[in-house]
Amino acid sequence: IDSLRSLEETNIAEFNRLNDSLEYYFIFLQITEDRFDSEMRKIFQYCFNNYWLHCNIMIQDSQGEVYIYTYFPFEDKQCFQTNPVLINHFVGDRFVNTKMFPKKLKNLHLCPLKLTTWDVPPFVINRPSFRLPNQQMSGY
Repeated sequence: IDSLRSLEETNIAEFNRLNDSLEYYFIFLQITEDRFDSEMRKIFQYCFNNYWLHCNIMIQDSQGEVYIYTYFPFEDKQCFQTNPVLINHFVGDRFVNTKMFPKKLKNLHLCPLKLTTWDVPPFVINRPSFRLPNQQMSGY
């Protein structure tokens, strides 16, 4: 792609809207270097807004160097951030890191989460719990 707009035009988000499987997105962004940061920020925000946690962007600079970026939405004191973070670089005949999609849910750093559920006793009971008085649900 060459921009967020071209990613949106693929309609991937619409096609996958009702899909609940684990998805991985590897995007090759072909633009000039002066637009790398701004477009990656927009694309990662789009990924996060569409619940695409495993979303990487590969770029190639004017010297032919290849870099891979991702975002980490759960960082210490930075909840829901979509800033580009360099995770890999192609050197010689291989990438420096073998892991292409890092774990992002290992530590949520106390970021608040919203949960949608249904009242289905005994599994979910929507009322204050004895053990969790600040919560509005209990059950298994």
